[in-house]
Amino acid sequence: MKRIYKLMFVLLLASLVACEEYLDMVPSQDFSEEDVYETYYTAQSYLDNCYRALYDFSGATAGGMGIYQIETITDNACTQSPNAAFNLGDWYNKSGMQEVGWNSTNQNGDNATGSGLPIYNASFCLRIANNLIDNIESIPEIGANQDQKNWLMGQAYFFRAWYYFEWIRRVGGMPAVDKVYAGGEELDLPRQSYKKCSEDIISDLDMAIGLLPHEWPDVNQGRVEKCSAHALKGMVALYAASPLMQNSVDETIERDDYDIDWATRAAQYSAAALDYIKTNRPSKMMFDPTGLSEKERDSLYTEIFYHTNYIGKESLFCRSSNGLSAGGNARDREADLSMLYQSLRVSGRSGSWGFSCSMPTQNFVDAFEMADGTAFDWNNPEHAAKPYMDRDPRFYNFIIYAGRQWGKVGHVGTHDLPAYNKKAPVHSPYYFEPWRASADLGSGWGMDNAYSSYSKTIPTGYMFKKFWWPEAYGQIGSNPDGFGTYHYNAEFIRTTGVWLDLAEALNEVAGPTGSVTGATGYTALECINKVRAKAGMPAIITPGSKEAFRERIRNERRIELSFEYHRWFDLRRWMLFDEVFSETYPIKGMSATLVATDGTTNQENWTFEYEVVDIQTESRGYSLRNYWYPIPQSHMDRLYNIQQNPGW
Repeated sequence: MKRIYKLMFVLLLASLVACEEYLDMVPSQDFSEEDVYETYYTAQSYLDNCYRALYDFSGATAGGMGIYQIETITDNACTQSPNAAFNLGDWYNKSGMQEVGWNSTNQNGDNATGSGLPIYNASFCLRIANNLIDNIESIPEIGANQDQKNWLMGQAYFFRAWYYFEWIRRVGGMPAVDKVYAGGEELDLPRQSYKKCSEDIISDLDMAIGLLPHEWPDVNQGRVEKCSAHALKGMVALYAASPLMQNSVDETIERDDYDIDWATRAAQYSAAALDYIKTNRPSKMMFDPTGLSEKERDSLYTEIFYHTNYIGKESLFCRSSNGLSAGGNARDREADLSMLYQSLRVSGRSGSWGFSCSMPTQNFVDAFEMADGTAFDWNNPEHAAKPYMDRDPRFYNFIIYAGRQWGKVGHVGTHDLPAYNKKAPVHSPYYFEPWRASADLGSGWGMDNAYSSYSKTIPTGYMFKKFWWPEAYGQIGSNPDGFGTYHYNAEFIRTTGVWLDLAEALNEVAGPTGSVTGATGYTALECINKVRAKAGMPAIITPGSKEAFRERIRNERRIELSFEYHRWFDLRRWMLFDEVFSETYPIKGMSATLVATDGTTNQENWTFEYEVVDIQTESRGYSLRNYWYPIPQSHMDRLYNIQQNPGW
């Protein structure tokens, strides 16, 4: 006899079961359904929980990751204190584990927040979206006009699509979540295929496109709009086309080719999104670098990532700095930048947090091409002698390396250092010092790696500055205004990402230069070259075969969308664990040795020698089963029709 459960099954029941007397409108407040659906504004406040629950990877406590960015579980970044169980792929029945956990133990009551576990947040928000869709007509005419109801419904359909996508790209195909199930209804439902789930998502996005506004008033900037739904359709279809998603839940996971039908749809949807943006939201288009000086181009490029406006120019879907739309900057960017990216000497923090917990790896640094478009190669003596010279302009926008100057000193340090290495005064130019001096110079550490505690050092020899403006530095005992100079957001989809989605889909269907019906006027090669031109890189003239160009596209995506909530999902959907994590110590760093100074404090003119080293505190033991997350055994025991993922 099948069993039916009314209690909250964190994945299935939490998203399906109606909450009869309690709606999580605002943390720690109880509201009846009559209260929630009294007016447009009360209903919007309830739906705004879906914005608050968005995975805030721009912050230092996102997705249960603690003080680390999600990029640190990939090959692009690492931390001083990794979660060994996670990195070894030991995810089974880890209900509170970062990224893969299912419970709500780190939430405020039953409310989802940007720091919560993403699977729990998805189920929470699916319930909200379904409740609003089912009850929209409960709002009296005096409380909302038809346009307002349409806007509410458009957002609800969008978020039902987004959070279902967040769910299935981690776990695989799951039961439909297209309504609120009443108590007593059958809940022991079988899993759908990944592609059927994707069809459901696209249907919801089509509904959202028909209901959402083209653009919100400034007071509501940051809310999803038509272009958000158009762009997400292309992403959803591209995932459905990807190799991992060709595996069903009842078979051993193995690598497959792309699904050409779904890749065709992805190309069509992404092309439609770009056409729509060009016609209806031209301010969201990538900037045209034609005729710009290098300084002008770099200025426009950095404005994509931190900006004086609340929302970036390319932003199509984001969690903005205050969790919703325009308003006060509720995020504490001093804490976020300090914990995620800055050394203690910059942040000026006196506690144990604030030591660049999300460091770029040598693996990532090596992926940046030379400025002429050729690959960087350690076997090339010129490259090896001066590895940071003449690289992709994005390298200088994203990476701080030994001896590089950026911003100012916020903390003078407390360590005895060699005589030549004077303690830099507060607010003097900051030079990054992860190096160790040669024996001739005293064998001492530079100040950024002179700490007695390993957890406060920068073992990879790099820091990440994509979201870090030079005015952001700390004072001892106080926080200067520089951390509030700009805003930066968790960008889930921006316009450049749509160009990259389109390039990948087109290449799989028609190769680098072929065309696809329904995506007229675009080729994969042209899409990639537009992205490269914006960044100051030369065009690719000879793309080679589809397979060869696939690698160029993937590398372009790795660089351009780095630390933007893509690399982890890309590695999984492309099924690349065995390629990028094959070594015992797959994560690499840089050991820089200072061999000569020029007699000045300008370390950019000092001479270093370089050695690539293993980061032995970091492992990556992911195997075939880790492509899909496990379903907790407690949930498997409750529902007979929910099938476990392969290998768990």
